Amino acid sequence: MLLIHAKVLGEDFRFDRLDLEIEEGRILRVGKDLPYAPEDTVIDCEGYTIVPGLVDIHIHGCAGSDTCDGTREAMDAMGQYLLAHGVTSFCPTTMTVDVETIDRALEAARACAEVLLKGGAAHVSVLTATIAVFGSKRKTGR
Repeated sequence: MLLIHAKVLGEDFRFDRLDLEIEEGRILRVGKDLPYAPEDTVIDCEGYTIVPGLVDIHIHGCAGSDTCDGTREAMDAMGQYLLAHGVTSFCPTTMTVDVETIDRALEAARACAEVLLKGGAAHVSVLTATIAVFGSKRKTGR
């Protein structure tokens, strides 16, 4: 499949009008005016912008779910929401909570990190979870 005439964000963080050749979900080539045969699937992306998937390195929750819910369902809900907004990888982050809640959150994150969350033709990766811990009894944040 070819995506042609797209405004593409390149490695140099500049936009350029380019074509992308995609096969089995992977980008094979990027360039100007890539050649193609009449039988190829070609999608004209004039007026559309294509950027790489975003990575959220610190997120507690979204879509009514939270990392500290400690369930695969919560991670799935977060992943589906993030994917719909261009985020392809995220680090679920706990809050300062009890150890049992953190353990459940880490187990859920681990389960999701081993299997990509599917969303149509795209995937979301769960990266290493981040633990928020604050240990001073004198400085409780109040």
